[in-house]
Amino acid sequence: MSEPATAPESDQDRTERHLAMLRRIGEIGMALLETVQQQAESETPPEPAALAGAFARLSRAVRQTIALESKLVEERRSREAQAAHTGGWSHLQDAVERQRKAQQAAKVRARVARAIEWEADSDAAEDLLADLSERLEDDDIDAMLLTCPPGEIVSRICRDLGLKREWRRWDRPDDEDEAATEEDPSPPSEPAAADAPPPDPDNPPPPTPPPR
Repeated sequence: MSEPATAPESDQDRTERHLAMLRRIGEIGMALLETVQQQAESETPPEPAALAGAFARLSRAVRQTIALESKLVEERRSREAQAAHTGGWSHLQDAVERQRKAQQAAKVRARVARAIEWEADSDAAEDLLADLSERLEDDDIDAMLLTCPPGEIVSRICRDLGLKREWRRWDRPDDEDEAATEEDPSPPSEPAAADAPPPDPDNPPPPTPPPR
């Protein structure tokens, strides 16, 4: 006798299952961080560099878990809000908004990653790229994706990441001179002086006085 067919998992059930898994991952990560702390406080602690590396990796994993959990909760709220709407226009409008936000986030990510590549060494770049991913998930940046040009967001994130160079060249309207970002955005040179106008035969310049 064949087993009865299992009903497909709903979006709500799948979200709840994923949230439970993320909560468990967070608990394990915190337990491992406490183990690192105990090792650091022991009579024979490991090398400081090893402790620092383990702490950095574990704390980043916990932060990313928290960010992903928050994202799933927000997506669930968004689905619930969409279900409350009537008609198809709101659904289409939300889909267009999500697509615009995703495109804007991808553009910002690419520009900041390019800035990190220009400025940071390989060891620091890995951490900065991880921080960039976390920064793009923050509420303030998420809100700016649909209200600000990419250059303004890039400049803000670069400042937040501690990049020292002047990145305000990217603080420009959306897609204006996109090709300029492919080169090292060093400060623009002073504009060349305009060429002198040709002489007017009807109004010749006054003669230059002879030297004394």
